[in-house]
Amino acid sequence: MTAPDPATHPGRADDPPWQLGALAEGPAALPLVVRAGADPDPAPLADWLRSHPAWVEERLTTHGAILFRGFAVHRPEDFERVARAIDDRLQNEYLGTSPRDALTDYVFSASELPPYYPIPQHCEMSFVKHPPRRLFFCCLVPPAPGSGETPLVDFRRVWRELDPEVRRRFEEGGVRIVRNYAGPSGGSRLDFLKLKRWDEMFRTTDRTAVERRCREEGFEPLWTGGDHLRLVSTQPVYRDHPVTHGDRHWSDGAQTRHRDGGQAGRRAARLPRGSRRVAMR
Repeated sequence: MTAPDPATHPGRADDPPWQLGALAEGPAALPLVVRAGADPDPAPLADWLRSHPAWVEERLTTHGAILFRGFAVHRPEDFERVARAIDDRLQNEYLGTSPRDALTDYVFSASELPPYYPIPQHCEMSFVKHPPRRLFFCCLVPPAPGSGETPLVDFRRVWRELDPEVRRRFEEGGVRIVRNYAGPSGGSRLDFLKLKRWDEMFRTTDRTAVERRCREEGFEPLWTGGDHLRLVSTQPVYRDHPVTHGDRHWSDGAQTRHRDGGQAGRRAARLPRGSRRVAMR
């Protein structure tokens, strides 16, 4: 985000020794902004966060996200160090589709999809039984002018503001997700997105091991023509907040997977010169 902080956030005795701000008005504005002062060294930040877990938990619950600005986090290792100061239980299993490059054991590029392809806001790995409780993002390469946005969304508000009839239908029926994956032999040469194969996602070519992992997550595995795999799952589209429990929030990525969900973005992005129009998975 590049917008200036419009206001200084009201301070408290337990706040960190850096300026607090917000990108919007209100005591619970998303996100809370922590801005580095004259010394951008991230080591004191990591030390402070590690010793104040209650402050981090409370602020994340209230605001939904914390944005750290101006700190000298230039390498993946720096980023991982700050993230571990907040939560040392980082995970690196990714059962999603987007191609990603590993930068450390626990830091990955957000996506290696072509830059002209937009990714709608969504809840990360919402289709697994236990999705990530927290996500960490870092901008290590300044975006080119006119690109490089990471929108933040309050999915508690999304759930509240859904049309009541649409919300009722989702509550009663949930959503059925069907995902198709190429296998070790590779996908179509026309797959310009280069989405992950099932052996890359599960990190094995052992079909028995894949089926066992699918059962753990509630997926129905169907082996289709060649060495392709289809995963089918049905799940609710909401979850209750893990801390407040009373706050229900939208927890799905239907808008990214449905055939109509990204049409406007795809039309705006267009296809690169020389590409052929292909079916999206």
